[in-house]
Amino acid sequence: MGVRIGIRELREKLAEYSESSVPIEVTRHGQTVGFYIPVPRRPSQSERDALLEAGRRLQGELAKLGITEDELMADFQAWRRRHADQDLSFALKAPNAATRTALREADNIIQSRRARPAR
Repeated sequence: MGVRIGIRELREKLAEYSESSVPIEVTRHGQTVGFYIPVPRRPSQSERDALLEAGRRLQGELAKLGITEDELMADFQAWRRRHADQDLSFALKAPNAATRTALREADNIIQSRRARPAR
């Protein structure tokens, strides 16, 4: 579960929480009275463009390293099986340099586009 808040706080900050993508457990006098589960928002065009650019960069990294997509997937799946019981941070613990680089690049692109004002 994401956040646990009282009904009064929800009322006071409804606009802020309605923009969030985090599920909220709503309480009254410490007892759960409901949940707010936001509907996933559609990605913006800039986020879609960032993902496409990250995919192109990943293809470039794979080509430089001489790794096929199938080899990358097999490596990733093996790594996931070895770490199935852990809470994973993909960008920091990815199975190889190409995956770490691509994930880092994707995150950088998305963060830089979010920082820009919308056109």
